Amino acid sequence: MKIEWPEGRAAIALIGFMGSGKTATGREIARILDVHFADLDARLEAATGCTIAQIFEREGAERFRELEQQCLSAALLEQRPQVLACGGGIVLREANRQMLRERCITVWIDVPLEELLARLASQRAGRPLLQRDDWQEEVGRLLRQRIPLYQATAAIIYHWQGEKNPADTAGEIVMLVEAYYRQCITRG
Repeated sequence: MKIEWPEGRAAIALIGFMGSGKTATGREIARILDVHFADLDARLEAATGCTIAQIFEREGAERFRELEQQCLSAALLEQRPQVLACGGGIVLREANRQMLRERCITVWIDVPLEELLARLASQRAGRPLLQRDDWQEEVGRLLRQRIPLYQATAAIIYHWQGEKNPADTAGEIVMLVEAYYRQCITRG
């Protein structure tokens, strides 16, 4: 399937909390649309030669956020049709939110807290923000903090429901993106 991109927007950017399925879903969306896929965390790790956890540990959260912003900017400079899976905290910087709003069709994959906790229970080791005894409370706190930022950034909100796999989710998101594109043309 081919999609025509709205003027100035050559990327679908997936945002949402860690564990929301941005990477697996993003790969499926890219496959459906036959475009490039990029996981920004993986690109950042490749560029620095360090894992996200190592960057947080060695250089701190603020430095990680700087590198994340540079990675997003570089990906968008490529100006090729692509699907970007963004890190869960990408919305914490206004500059990132602005780039995502202006240069992407940004989709927030909104997954309920209970589902996120179930998914993250087995993924804690590689996630620096979950390296604490009260990680479940921390997830709830961070999610509440970020929800308004996800809402303010997203052109499309996809509310995950039930036991959908990444392929089903991707198909539904592609339909939402196509409807969004038709609206852009109509408003035009």
